[in-house]
Amino acid sequence: IDKVMELRTENKGRFYNAFIKPIMDGTLDKPEVVGSNVNISEQDFVDAPVISFAHRLTDQKGLSIMKGAIFRLFDNWDEVFPGKKMPFFIVGGPPEAAEELQHLYDLKNGDYGKNKERLNHVLALKGNMPNPAIMAASTFFCAPSTYEPCGLTQGECFAKGTPVITTDVGGFHDTIIDGKTGFLAPYVSEESFY
Repeated sequence: IDKVMELRTENKGRFYNAFIKPIMDGTLDKPEVVGSNVNISEQDFVDAPVISFAHRLTDQKGLSIMKGAIFRLFDNWDEVFPGKKMPFFIVGGPPEAAEELQHLYDLKNGDYGKNKERLNHVLALKGNMPNPAIMAASTFFCAPSTYEPCGLTQGECFAKGTPVITTDVGGFHDTIIDGKTGFLAPYVSEESFY
């Protein structure tokens, strides 16, 4: 585990310089930043947990569940995790439906949620994402699918030593050992996933 975490830190630094920094500088225009941009330092990014969601933006992939869990996490952060570094979230993918794209805009909307620090810790992106690099840099990769016949995400994450947080559906149920290779939310709901 120590070696995996050492390599994860290296991956986070590489990912920051190859992807996050160019997005913030405007030198990388794909995927497109949704809402206001964030200004994240490399040290803050490397030192904090990184939680990601990078999927096709369809109802099946559970972006609405992810959005609700993120709101709950930040709104309860100081109470549940006092003094701990807040995670950075990388959330996005190619949109297949306008209502799914709206969830990305909601994550960057200051009118929602109590803890506005969320706005500085969520990078919402529209378009194709470098999933292998994201998985290798993430502390956790999220897949809150409403259904999943088999799923490839968990295997791709396992290959990079990245635990997966998913809903307990389909292939996730068959391939993830809850508490060891990932975490299974028992119900398809934002409360369960949170």
